[in-house]
Amino acid sequence: MNEVELNDNDVLYIGADVHERETQLAIFEPGGSLLQEKRIPTKDLQSYVRALPAKEKHLALESLASSIHYTISSYRFQDATSP
Repeated sequence: MNEVELNDNDVLYIGADVHERETQLAIFEPGGSLLQEKRIPTKDLQSYVRALPAKEKHLALESLASSIHYTISSYRFQDATSP
């Protein structure tokens, strides 16, 4: 897939299949259109997501067959299941 340049978006949805060494990412706009797919080193996941140009980022992680949903805002990871 050709990568679409990510401009300043209000919201991005990111799916991440996390493995020990590498993570496969899929980045979507709110309407569901796929903007990018890429593989990055897992150690770079947090810095990569923080650098994405969006005011609000929703990240769904799949690791060891369990899914976790995080909302990333203002460079903070906030567990959506926490009070």
